[in-house]
This record gives sequence, structure tokens and C-alpha cells, in this order.
Amino acid sequence: MKKKTSRRRVDVNVEELEKLFGVILGTAQVHLPVRLLHRDLLQAGYPTFRYTIQWTPEQARPNGK
Repeated sequence: MKKKTSRRRVDVNVEELEKLFGVILGTAQVHLPVRLLHRDLLQAGYPTFRYTIQWTPEQARPNGK
């Protein structure tokens, strides 16, 4: 039995699509190498852990916090 797929037309601006694609690709380019490095270090028996530091400039913070 063939699975029925529904297709919806979504009106998307080409510029919006390119911007979204860039964000997705940029995120992968930043995070994937770090994850692969972490994996390889663990496989080699090197004691390691991953952590994230998040910072935003004061001007971009809501209410200056």
C-alpha cells in the first residue's frame, strides 16, 4: 500500500528562504565540528566535557539585565 503524502503550497519569499538556509547552514558549521571533536576525544579516552557560555552585549539585553 502506498503512503499518501499531502503537499501544501507555502508562499515563501526567496530572500526569506535564503536567510533561513544560511542560518541553518551556519549553525551546523559551528556546532558540528565541536561535537565531532568531543566525540573523538572521548573515543580516544581523553577526559573531556562540553559546556556552553552564552553572552549578549548589554545593549541587546531586555531591560539591561
